[in-house]
Amino acid sequence: RMYVGVGNSGHVLTSTDGINWTPHPLAEPQYMVGVAWGAGRFVALGILGLVMTSPDGLTWTEQPTLPVNNFNDLLWNGTRFVGAGHRTAGPGTEGVFVTSADGVSWTLQSTPRPVMGIVWTGSLHVAVGVSSFLHPEKRTATTSRTSNRFFMLFGIWFCSSHKVD
Repeated sequence: RMYVGVGNSGHVLTSTDGINWTPHPLAEPQYMVGVAWGAGRFVALGILGLVMTSPDGLTWTEQPTLPVNNFNDLLWNGTRFVGAGHRTAGPGTEGVFVTSADGVSWTLQSTPRPVMGIVWTGSLHVAVGVSSFLHPEKRTATTSRTSNRFFMLFGIWFCSSHKVD
């Protein structure tokens, strides 16, 4: 069992129990915002399209950057990594989803609104962002459900065992 936390200025912390943490600072002060385990490795995403991989949570390798201003969330859905974020496009900002089976080769897809958080339900990805709920259907195509009011949602969680009456 290994817990890995990532953050700004190259901070990486690991723990075997979730209580006691050991720092493992990176040589370069990278800013990572999300980390996930899948395909036999840790993958972390960060600002300015940063992609990092690690076999053990201790030794990290920077991968080629992606054309994204900021990543905001990352998950492993059992078959691939899915990252969410946003980038400047023309006169405005658009959202992005990135997918990868190995954490090294990525496919990028744009969506009309910035994406702040994403969750996998076991059959569907649901993401939240600026005045919208997003569904990257079939892991590639994206549809948007927007609101006529402005709001910003930063996170989303799914629990299949809780029923609301």
